[in-house]
Amino acid sequence: MTGGNSANVRFTAPRTPGARIEVVLEVTDNGSPSLTSYRRVVVTVR
Repeated sequence: MTGGNSANVRFTAPRTPGARIEVVLEVTDNGSPSLTSYRRVVVTVR
């Protein structure tokens, strides 16, 4: 995975058709107090 601290992140999926990858995204703002939000993304390799 590259670009983990930017707005655009890239990763290379394994060459295993049917593989399921779960990624948890975390975003924190610069406010006071700072707020953090999480989202889960599920990728299925074809």
